[in-house]
Amino acid sequence: MNFMPTVLDGGKINLRVSPEVSELLTTGTTFGSGSSSMVVPTITTRRASTTVQLNDGESLAIGGLIQSNILETIKAFPLLGELPILGPLFRSSEFQHNRTELVFVVTPHLVQGTTQRVALPSDSFTPPTRTQFQLEGKMEGDEK
Repeated sequence: MNFMPTVLDGGKINLRVSPEVSELLTTGTTFGSGSSSMVVPTITTRRASTTVQLNDGESLAIGGLIQSNILETIKAFPLLGELPILGPLFRSSEFQHNRTELVFVVTPHLVQGTTQRVALPSDSFTPPTRTQFQLEGKMEGDEK
């Protein structure tokens, strides 16, 4: 997901949003032949892109990244299900249709700067003297 916010006059936010979904497929491309063949996995990518103007705290929902899969499962008795004419009597097929849609909800907020100095964790750090570091192995000096 890529965001490119731009703050406009009046507290408006121009937001360019580009969601992306990648998926590794079970099938791939085969290179070579025989024992030296190699299967390179296939990756599918779905993208969407839009630009909107929002006020501080307003939400944007992006959908449309839809995936649809049909899975066929065949169950059969060993050997009997493979017979040329009678085989269909000893096997069954089951179809499963899966459909998913990915939805993103984005809520930008404008952050105001502070006039107070914010204390940092390193403010209380005192570096050790050369003697403390080399002879005593200290990583910090004496407290202030």
